[in-house]
Amino acid sequence: MLRRILRHTVATNIPRLSTMAKQCLWLIACALAASSAQATTFNLDGVAAGTGTPLTLTSDGISATLSSAADPGGFDIALSFFSFTSGNVILTPGPAGACCLALDIKFSQTMTSFSAPFGTDGLGPLALLAELSGASIGGTTAVGMVTGDFNFPEGTISFSGAAFDQIVLSDSTDPYFAIGSFAAAGPTNVPEPNTLALFGLGLVGVGLSRRRLAR
Repeated sequence: MLRRILRHTVATNIPRLSTMAKQCLWLIACALAASSAQATTFNLDGVAAGTGTPLTLTSDGISATLSSAADPGGFDIALSFFSFTSGNVILTPGPAGACCLALDIKFSQTMTSFSAPFGTDGLGPLALLAELSGASIGGTTAVGMVTGDFNFPEGTISFSGAAFDQIVLSDSTDPYFAIGSFAAAGPTNVPEPNTLALFGLGLVGVGLSRRRLAR
């Protein structure tokens, strides 16, 4: 409601506002339009091939620790033979030689979205479980598709909405799976929309009042 009032007031009175007031309102409009944080990419390409789990990736000040129940060496880094990336992937079997493992990805802060390209050794599906402080808060599954000359089903698995600090990936049907570099985003720090709208209305009022006094 407040945002509708702000839009109407600005549309009616913006020709009368000072340049500074217009610039402030433009910044407020940009902030109101922001609905999600920028995703942070955790790049596997900087990790040497043959590195086993557990391992920690850090990007934008956020760390993601990858581990499995068969560590050390449950999963490891290898050059991709999938079509979704020409870089590195993390996959089983690792140095430990174990199969049918779940990959745990623990973040150093609360996140709200996750996405990763994947490939499976069969038809899957790949399952994702999102957790917060050890409690399950949601999940999803994804089934890959065989494309082109590649014999492995590939796809992308994503989760968003609820806050989490850990992602668990597993494939109970196939012995092995792999993921590429993945992305995750945390909650936004954009001010509350109603607060911004009230501030914008105040700017409009101040600008109009100053204009009347100058006459």
